[in-house]
Amino acid sequence: MCRKLTYTIFLILVLGLTLTSITSAQLVGWWKFDEMSGDIAVDSSGNELHGILASEPYTPEWVSGFQGGALEFELGDYVDMGNPEALNFGTNDWTVSAWIILNAQGQGEDYICPIIGNGGDWDGGKRYCLTVNEVTEGCVTFTTDDDVTKVQVIGTAIVNDGDWHHIAATREGTTLSLYIDGVLDGANPDVPVDYDLSGTSQHNAYIGTITDNRDGLLHKFYRDGRIDDVRIFNIAKKENEIPYVMRDDPLIAWQPNPKNGQTSMPYDTVLSWKAGLYARTHDVYFGTVFDDVNEASTTNPLDVLVAPNLEELTYTPAEILEFGQTY
Repeated sequence: MCRKLTYTIFLILVLGLTLTSITSAQLVGWWKFDEMSGDIAVDSSGNELHGILASEPYTPEWVSGFQGGALEFELGDYVDMGNPEALNFGTNDWTVSAWIILNAQGQGEDYICPIIGNGGDWDGGKRYCLTVNEVTEGCVTFTTDDDVTKVQVIGTAIVNDGDWHHIAATREGTTLSLYIDGVLDGANPDVPVDYDLSGTSQHNAYIGTITDNRDGLLHKFYRDGRIDDVRIFNIAKKENEIPYVMRDDPLIAWQPNPKNGQTSMPYDTVLSWKAGLYARTHDVYFGTVFDDVNEASTTNPLDVLVAPNLEELTYTPAEILEFGQTY
């Protein structure tokens, strides 16, 4: 029988402080893909920039995601974000981010997988976009183009390995930066002064594809993978802010080891995690019965509160981990 250890979900923050909501004025759009049905991708930013899933046979499938739901894309699938002025940044700074899982192989024009694109590709096109397999197989390319100067950041981290990866791209003044899983993967400081991307409004914004400016048709499609939690900000997030963009709730402990769903860990594995924002100590609940861990508290520990007020970000179980366990 498969039993699930849920300690990673129940690292309770002891210090309660106020956090400004991440759905602030800086957040232009936030598509969680948690609807799990229908043809609308709801914008959770409050700005009502809702996306429309493509019609059959090119409708992405609602599936489980990195956090909550996600959309699974095959060749031809996409989400139409429309052409709102809020996604037309002109000379201003901005950030685009998403969680992806990708298996598509290959490199070059026929293998490009757009994560998100706004504007037009090719002759006369003005755009910003994030793609995989464009310049280097398995790596992300971050492109901006005002039809005079094309500026790119070509990443080196492999992201088409079937695991979840977080992609974030920023334009800050004259510099483009690309982050993979919260780590800087490349930067280009050669953005011209007063570089203006206002022309991206020539075509709609899309998740999973981009428009060919030569004929106005969609081309290049994200495929054999999933996209989750797409966010767009009207500021350039700093490197130390990217980890908080990666999470649904920055107050909650994150990046657990073992990962959620991982199996067959070494017997002597030390459990670990990263602290949520403002956390000083954690209560660690560790057990094999979901309901016990889910309902336990400091006043009703149910024999699964194994480390109250723990200051360290690791916990060594009293007994070795069982082989074949699902975590």
